[in-house]
Amino acid sequence: FLLGKMSKDAKLAEGKQLFEAGEKCIKTSVFKWNPDWDGAATNFDKAGMCFKIAKDLDRCRDAFAKAGEAFEKVNSQYHAAQAYEKAGAAAKDNKKADDAARLYQRACILYRKNGTPDAASQALEKGGQCADQAGDLDLALELYLEAVDMWETEEKPHMMKGPLQKAVQLAARKQKYSKLMELLAIQATVFKGQTYKNDLHLNYLARIVVLLKDNGDIVAAQKMFTEALGVSGFANSDIGEAAEELLAAWETGNKEAIGTALAKQAFSFLENDLARLARSLAPIAPVKAGKAAAASAASAAPAAKAASPPAAAAARHDEGLSDLEAAMSAAVVHTSRMPAAAAAAPEEDGGLC
Repeated sequence: FLLGKMSKDAKLAEGKQLFEAGEKCIKTSVFKWNPDWDGAATNFDKAGMCFKIAKDLDRCRDAFAKAGEAFEKVNSQYHAAQAYEKAGAAAKDNKKADDAARLYQRACILYRKNGTPDAASQALEKGGQCADQAGDLDLALELYLEAVDMWETEEKPHMMKGPLQKAVQLAARKQKYSKLMELLAIQATVFKGQTYKNDLHLNYLARIVVLLKDNGDIVAAQKMFTEALGVSGFANSDIGEAAEELLAAWETGNKEAIGTALAKQAFSFLENDLARLARSLAPIAPVKAGKAAAASAASAAPAAKAASPPAAAAARHDEGLSDLEAAMSAAVVHTSRMPAAAAAAPEEDGGLC
């Protein structure tokens, strides 16, 4: 234990000396007009190694980042990228995932400039994992998509599978359905080109799930299913049967039938976030003709009620007119039966007036 501690302390002290030496290399004076970037790069890189052994992660990260800057100054892009990648690893080990992601992204840029796409893609995927761990899903998605674009530019579609798969997972987790459908379409193209038959079948199943989850678009989902039927082996596969059963259940709006369909093993073969998306489906049943008529009748009822007071008033008005006519008729009959003198009396009164 004591020997180990002494060794760490010795490496820490050595690292500090090397770091200071690196700082001196980049300083200028009256007699030294230009920084010594080569010397600085060497000293900072060695200091980073010493701090790594001493497990001083903050100093380790800073030393390697400084080495990266110095290597860039002398146009040593590959060594600069390596230094930034080592700085990113130190930041990751120090639980500073967001910082690590940015350092890996910087390393990727330099690897690409150097013409080493394999190393660049690995750096991006490491950065994406760090951003994901830090909870910065937008940055993680950006880094994975950058890796996808890079391999597309390099015309190596078979290399897109790994980062594309991770990008799909993140888009599903963030419920970015439009972006998810775009990525799944790209993924389908890759699978078609590389004859990943089973993966292609699952891709179609995933797209059907996303269409239903997004807005319950049964028409678009059925079109996707029809397109899938043109893929070799889909119609007779367990995946095809699961998709067909889900669509049939969804159209009826029967929650129990939808649950039964989703219990099919085919859905468990989807990537974790896509499988979780499938399990979260809530049925949005289309309105059938019978239901539409019932809904129309139900909506007409309040209107009828709203119209009833005027109708009742009209009926009462008609009844009132009938009563008035009857009363007038009775009055006429009664008058005709009155004695002549009584009938003439008003005229006499009128004459007096």
